[in-house]
Amino acid sequence: EVGSAECHSCLPGFTQGASGSHECEACPPGRFSDKQGLAVCNSCARGMFADEAKSTKCKFCVVGDFADHEGAATCDTCHNSLPTPFQGAASRRDCVCDAGTYFPCLANGDVGGSVGLCALNATIVPGRACQACPAGFVCSGGKTAVDGVEMHAQPLPEQGTFVTLDAPYSAYSCESALTLCPGYSE
Repeated sequence: EVGSAECHSCLPGFTQGASGSHECEACPPGRFSDKQGLAVCNSCARGMFADEAKSTKCKFCVVGDFADHEGAATCDTCHNSLPTPFQGAASRRDCVCDAGTYFPCLANGDVGGSVGLCALNATIVPGRACQACPAGFVCSGGKTAVDGVEMHAQPLPEQGTFVTLDAPYSAYSCESALTLCPGYSE
């Protein structure tokens, strides 16, 4: 009839917009609507993104990427090609090496002062990447905390070996099972 307005629910990916509006508005990137007739678009959760308008769902960031805020239209890539241990990483702090590898950040002869270089929020040195675990070490990958600072997990010497401050990524074998390794206490 003339003068009457027929109401239609907006399809998923769209919202009704302003009250009384007969126009459907597309959800912008970073937002979605997964049901017909929604009044507002929802923001994608941290670790997820919607890269196109009219999205009906968000996607998880792929391994090696993260989204640290709600409503992301894209994911950020981890520096230095660091992986994340899962899809849907929600923080740069999730960018860590896999088990069997480590991030080389200890400076020769300055292991104590290097905690800052290994911190997950430290400035990343271009060209550094996860390395294969050196012989004589166990590398769990991931992150750990030292004195309350989250940092890249570092290689741990295998039983029967020791390291020196001058060469933190070189393991040396103890002379015999009867000889105590330097630094060992009973």
